[in-house]
Amino acid sequence: MSGIDAARGIAMVLVCVSHVRYHFEASAPALYAALTNITRLATPTFLLLSGFVAAYVLSSGKREARVALVDRGLFVLFAGHLLLNWADLPGVGFEEWMFARITVTDAIAACLVVAALSSRLPARALASIGATLALISWPIALLWEPNSPYARYAAIMLFNVHSEGGALTDAAVVPYLGLFMIGMSLSRWCSPQLATRDYAAAARKLLIVASIAVTVVLAAVLAWHTLKPTLLKGIDEPALAIGQLTLDPRSKMPPGPAYLMFYGGGGLIIAALCLFCRPA
Repeated sequence: MSGIDAARGIAMVLVCVSHVRYHFEASAPALYAALTNITRLATPTFLLLSGFVAAYVLSSGKREARVALVDRGLFVLFAGHLLLNWADLPGVGFEEWMFARITVTDAIAACLVVAALSSRLPARALASIGATLALISWPIALLWEPNSPYARYAAIMLFNVHSEGGALTDAAVVPYLGLFMIGMSLSRWCSPQLATRDYAAAARKLLIVASIAVTVVLAAVLAWHTLKPTLLKGIDEPALAIGQLTLDPRSKMPPGPAYLMFYGGGGLIIAALCLFCRPA
C-alpha cells in the first residue's frame, strides 16, 4: 500500500521538523508556534497508520506475522527505552531514568505486542476498546495524584500524569494504544477494498471518519467559545479549566480527546489523499 507508506513517511518528516523547531523558539517565536501546531499531526498520524498496517499484516493469519510484531515490539521497547535519553542519566537517579520516563517509541513497542495478541478481534471490538482507552486516560491523567513512587511511575508511563510527571516524559502508553487500536479497526473496516486494491474506496471511508472527527472538535470549540460567558457565571474555575483543556486540540501532554480526534482526523485526511494520488 504505497499510499499508506507515503502517509507514514510524511508523519516521519513531521516528527523530524517537530524536533528542529526548538531551534527557532528564541529567535523566531512565530515560526516556532506555527511549526508546533503543524507538527502535532505527526504522532497521531503515525500511530493510526501503524495500527492500520499492523492489522493488514496480521490479516494473513500467519503465526509468523504475529511473532514478527512481538519480536519488533520487544526490540524497540528494550533497545529504544535503554538507548534513548541516556545522556540524561547523570542528571537524574537511575530509578527515575529507568521508570519515570516514557517516549513515543515505548508506546509504539507496546502497541505492536498488543496488536499481535488482539489479531483475531473484529473491527467493532477494536474500535470500542481503542476509543475507551483513549477517553478514560484523559480524566485519569488530570485527576490522579499518585502517592507512592511506584504508583507515580505507573501514572507517568501509562497516562502521562502531570501532577507528578518528570522532565523525561513526552508520551503515554494507554491513549496512544487506544489510537493504534482504532487504526487497526479502520484497516479491518477497509479490508474488502484493500483486498481488491480499490484504494480510492478505502480512501473515501477514511475521509468519512476524518471529517466526522475534525467536525466534532471544531463544533465543540465553537460551542465552548459561544457559551463561555454563560459558563463563567455558573462553573467554578477548576472545572472550567478542565473543560477548556478537554476541548483544546493543543492539549498533547497528556494527550486530550480533542487533540487525538483533531490531529488524528488530519492524519487520516493525509492518508486518504495519498491513497487517491498513488504517490511514487
